[in-house]
Amino acid sequence: MRSGAHASARSSLRTIVIGAVIVVLLAGGAYAGYLVGAREPAPVAAPSPSPCPTLGALWIPPGCPTPTLSPRPLVVHVQDAMPGAAVGERLTLRVRTVVPGGDCVTHTIGSIRVYWSDCPSWQRNGVDVYFFYVEIYNELARPAIIKLANFSIETRGSGSAYPAVSLAGESTAPIAFFPDGGTVPVNAKRGGLVAFDATIDFIPFRLSYFDGRQTMSIRFEGDHAIAQT
Repeated sequence: MRSGAHASARSSLRTIVIGAVIVVLLAGGAYAGYLVGAREPAPVAAPSPSPCPTLGALWIPPGCPTPTLSPRPLVVHVQDAMPGAAVGERLTLRVRTVVPGGDCVTHTIGSIRVYWSDCPSWQRNGVDVYFFYVEIYNELARPAIIKLANFSIETRGSGSAYPAVSLAGESTAPIAFFPDGGTVPVNAKRGGLVAFDATIDFIPFRLSYFDGRQTMSIRFEGDHAIAQT
């Protein structure tokens, strides 16, 4: 009986050991499979198309912002040669030809009558200036503010710049001068004489107006001469 009992015990122990080995092998295989699966990269979902259209679409779904163009960068200095116009974002600058005659000397640059000088009626009062006839056009949808102090003249050669001189208050015809300040109505222009100190003679190269954001300039190109009256 003892040998039979020992044999039965050994058989049961063998069954338990074999079962434990099978469990360990199965668990190890599952863990190895988990590790292998963990090393594989996760699939990346393709990006879904944007529900909102881009610029140029014929229909904008509700809730989508209206596509717009990026703002155009501001050109800080626009210029042209006389008789052209310097067209800015807010204002346009022109220098008009002057009419020969009177007691002033008329100067031409590139055969264009550009300015007056040596006016005896002013020189008698100790005023020696160059006179240009200038116009400012308003490109805005509202009145534009203008200031005589925003004008300047640049000389040929040295590149020196001089501000405008206010003479309307000393003239017998102040309406002929560009105003010291004021506004230009919508789709309108203001024009008048703009004077620059000419105590030291110079040949003008460029007349400019600064509107607070941009500088508009008119260049004077060509040979300088005294117009024949």
